[in-house]
Amino acid sequence: MGGALWNFLFFCIVLGILVTFHEFGHYLAARWCGVRVYRFCLGFGPVIFRKMTRRGEEFAIALLPLGGYVKMKGEGETPTAASASAASASAASSQSGRWGNLGRSDTFETDFAQVRTGTKADSAYSTASLEELACEVGGNDSFAEKKIWQRTLIIAAGPVFNIILAFFLYIVINLMGTTAHLPVVDNIVPGSLAQQAGLRNYDLIKEIDGRTTYTAGEAWMTLGSFAGKTVEVTVADDFGRGAARTVTLDLRGFDLVDQDFFSYLGLSQSWGRTTEDISFIEANTPAAQAGLLPGDIILAVDGVAVDGFAAAVTVLKDNLAAQQAALVGPRPEKATEAYIEATLEAPYQPITFEILRRHWAQGTLPVDPAADVAANDQDAFFERGRDAELSAAWYDGLRAVAQARATVPPTSSEVLSVSVPVAVTVTESGAVQPRLGLGAITLDSDLVWTKVHYGPLETIAKSFDDTINASLLIFRALESLVVGDVGIKAVSGPVAIATIAGQTASLGLSHFLLFLALLSINLGWMNLIPIPVLDGGQLLFLLYEKVVGRPPSERAQRFLSLLGLSLIVGLTMIAIFNDLTYFWL
Repeated sequence: MGGALWNFLFFCIVLGILVTFHEFGHYLAARWCGVRVYRFCLGFGPVIFRKMTRRGEEFAIALLPLGGYVKMKGEGETPTAASASAASASAASSQSGRWGNLGRSDTFETDFAQVRTGTKADSAYSTASLEELACEVGGNDSFAEKKIWQRTLIIAAGPVFNIILAFFLYIVINLMGTTAHLPVVDNIVPGSLAQQAGLRNYDLIKEIDGRTTYTAGEAWMTLGSFAGKTVEVTVADDFGRGAARTVTLDLRGFDLVDQDFFSYLGLSQSWGRTTEDISFIEANTPAAQAGLLPGDIILAVDGVAVDGFAAAVTVLKDNLAAQQAALVGPRPEKATEAYIEATLEAPYQPITFEILRRHWAQGTLPVDPAADVAANDQDAFFERGRDAELSAAWYDGLRAVAQARATVPPTSSEVLSVSVPVAVTVTESGAVQPRLGLGAITLDSDLVWTKVHYGPLETIAKSFDDTINASLLIFRALESLVVGDVGIKAVSGPVAIATIAGQTASLGLSHFLLFLALLSINLGWMNLIPIPVLDGGQLLFLLYEKVVGRPPSERAQRFLSLLGLSLIVGLTMIAIFNDLTYFWL
């Protein structure tokens, strides 16, 4: 199945689930409060499916899968207007309230709001005639005649159901259990913000802003939400086995959209303690051609002393980035095909490695599984990656010989200078990456993974905590957007949602459910923002009615609804533009 079609399929699934639960909240609350429901509709526009129930309620699906609504008796009417309408059917037919327009296509229906769009008659509302519905505005089963607390409950139920859905999704995720990466940092760059803050290689992040973090994904997402601020982070060294301490990370200069989080701080996620020496050399690569061997320890890169393999890689990348800038020019904000092609074809200068080559007596070390890779063609290396059993056995062999090299004294050693020709790859952003054909392995990768599984009671507590943490992420993101800590480019739209939905579905059920939970919480809280045409705007009208003693005038509500719709449409257009710029342009 094509990528775009796959993404669109799961976009529809995600939107269908979230909208259904949202509208079901409104529906159940309306029924519980004794309000008559005319229609439960998923989507907007022409109705393509409808089903009538014995109660006279219509369940419908409309053509455009971008939302939904629950149409209730008396919705959009003030209590006074509703009572007057009940006394006179002709008055009800002529009023400009929502149900007076039920038989027309000149209104754009949303929950608790309408916007006039045209004058053409509409035959979609076939459940009752205009006159019948107009006569039903008043009465005990009318939304407009309910008490303020009942109308508040009905309006708030939709967003609340989205948050409740997320809570139950977290329960499913936590009951399923999963193997997750721990938030351990590594490869801290000298002089970087991470080093200045006091972070050290193999620190485990335990708390962020006083709240416990459990997985790497959760930690990086939480830290990203503090863009434009400083945040206190509690860490423990040696993969969490050492003493705990608190450091302060300065994220005031971090751009959530245009900057890479790890590059900004000058660190990376740890996959375990990396071997000091080279673990393997791929056949027919620059490293093999230069004569590098497994077991060599890199002491310096182009005269810059390094401490271990990971540090050598960091210096190597900096060297190539400097050569790229000199040969091709500064990396543009959006890398073009011409820039990437020029980067790949640039005449890079060879890299000089100063290495320590150690020698052991024959039979002292286990058989090195990397030796046959250098001696045979390159397919032998990649064959191990394609076969899980071969890959595991090969990795175990590499780890055994690496551990032996670290503990068995060599019979002799020598310092050599090796000139290695440069081969590179280029990321989509235009960043240059070395491709020399040498690598190292991790000796204790089990220290950065955890099996996440909870019992029934623990699951409930953890799921509640997950819901709170996700809500805090949204609040911080909104605050950052409002005060300008992050730019409008951080706003994403349907293309981003569709892309991430497809990606998480490809990764597995737990990843997809986690994305669904985050999006459901986001939908719930966003709908409570006090903007007319959103649920929060209608709650604001009810607050005004409670304080003043009467609702806002119909003219004021209509004007504010149009204003709110304009704002939402404007933000949507910006979000779509950002999506297209990021994913396609």
